[in-house]
Amino acid sequence: ALASLINDAPKVSVDIEISSENSHLGEKYEVKGSPASQGMKDFVGGLQDDLQRIYFLSLQVDSLRKTGAPDSLLQPLSVSWMALGDKIKGYSIASFEKEGDPAIFIFELGYYQRIAERFGMEPFTPQQELAAINKAAEKFPSHTGLAAIKKDKIEQVEATTRADEPKWVGKQAPDFSLPDPSGKAVKLSSF
Repeated sequence: ALASLINDAPKVSVDIEISSENSHLGEKYEVKGSPASQGMKDFVGGLQDDLQRIYFLSLQVDSLRKTGAPDSLLQPLSVSWMALGDKIKGYSIASFEKEGDPAIFIFELGYYQRIAERFGMEPFTPQQELAAINKAAEKFPSHTGLAAIKKDKIEQVEATTRADEPKWVGKQAPDFSLPDPSGKAVKLSSF
C-alpha cells in the first residue's frame, strides 16, 4: 500500500508496516490527525476488493485468449468485468456527490480515471468530468485549486469539441478540377 496524505492539519502522524518481502513497500498504514488523508484511504479501501476481482478476471481472460478459447468462455468473464466496472464507477460517483472536502474530491476523480484506464473500465468523458467538477465547484466556491481545475477542464472540453466538429458540413465545397475520361480538366463548379 502507498501512503497518500493531505496536509490538512498542523500535525499528521503516519504509522507504516513495511513488507517483509520488499522493504520499499508498505503493507498497510494508519494516518492520525488528518481527516482528509483518512477520507482518501477510506475511498481507496472501498474499491480494493472489486479491483482485485477485476485483476483476477483480467488474468483469466488473458490466459484463455492465449489458449485460443472460444468467445463463449470469454463472454461470461467479460460480463462480470463490466459489472464490476459499473459498480466501481457508481461507488465513485456516489463518493463524489457526498464528499465534504474538495481535495479528496480531486483525488477521487483522478484516482478513478487512472484505475479505469489501468483495468479496462469506462473512464469519464471530459464532459462527464466537467459536470462532476462543476458540482464540486458549486459546493466549494472558494477553493482556488478546484477553480483552476475547472478552468483547465472547460478549455480542454472546448478544444475537444472544436476538434471534433466536422470542418465541411454545411459549407460550400472547395472548387477543384480533375480530368474526365478523355483527359480534359473538369471543374466541380461546372456541375
